[in-house]
Amino acid sequence: VKWDNHNIYCDGPVCMAIGEYFFTDANTGEVSKVEYTFGYQKHSDGETRIFLHHSSLPYVPPAEARRN
Repeated sequence: VKWDNHNIYCDGPVCMAIGEYFFTDANTGEVSKVEYTFGYQKHSDGETRIFLHHSSLPYVPPAEARRN
């Protein structure tokens, strides 16, 4: 997996990271791009935990999808 962070925003104990990760199929070598958002929060015990995660395939307009 290759990670590509586009932006990281922090406000106090909360940080948000957005970007893409790329998965390579071990059999075919085909690469799939996935967009992600992670939310992290530092708690009173000093540990940082993920409180939000979303991943999705990039949007493909219908006309392009029909051509592929």
